[in-house]
Amino acid sequence: MSKVKATSNYGKGEASIIEELFENSQAHKKELELSENINKIISSDTFKPPLLPEVAISLTNLANQPNVSMSKVEDVAKGDPAVAGRIVAIANSALYSRGAPVRSLSMAISRLGLATVRDIAFEVVAQTTIFKVPGYMERMRELYDAARLSGHISKHICLELKFESEMAYLCGLLHDMGEAIILGIIGQISKNDKSASTDEETLSIVIKNSTLK
Repeated sequence: MSKVKATSNYGKGEASIIEELFENSQAHKKELELSENINKIISSDTFKPPLLPEVAISLTNLANQPNVSMSKVEDVAKGDPAVAGRIVAIANSALYSRGAPVRSLSMAISRLGLATVRDIAFEVVAQTTIFKVPGYMERMRELYDAARLSGHISKHICLELKFESEMAYLCGLLHDMGEAIILGIIGQISKNDKSASTDEETLSIVIKNSTLK
């Protein structure tokens, strides 16, 4: 039997395939391990999803009360400078401007109304707490923009169809917050294990395989 003479390129194609399969196997293993870690954290008794700050909860409670005074709303809103600043800024926007500039929080609340003020508070809270994870800020901005758009569309649809629209914006805003929370968990895992940091494609697979949706 004659021997086949080996060359420098002999078997290179097969080796490349094996190497690719190995890399895919390692990537899949990493995805599974990260998904398992996330699901363990979510399922644990110690896991607590992000809590809404007091200002958002208080404004929601006030919005459910009949004949609530604007002074009470102002007291709550000014307890969070970021919320108060956004309320005044939106009251001066082209959408709500009536020619005269709003120079105080009380004027802004009167112009916008309690329901809109409450929605603004949730918007600010979502942006500064839920949709804020170091290392994933670009994706968080995308999620936040999509959440705001969902909120506005939800409210518009309810108004057009004459459905109850009181909480429509909030439901749209928070309807897909699971991905943001999972990215927050991955961010925490990455602090302790640098190898857990992963690319966008792997993140997408991990999020789909995690139970918080």
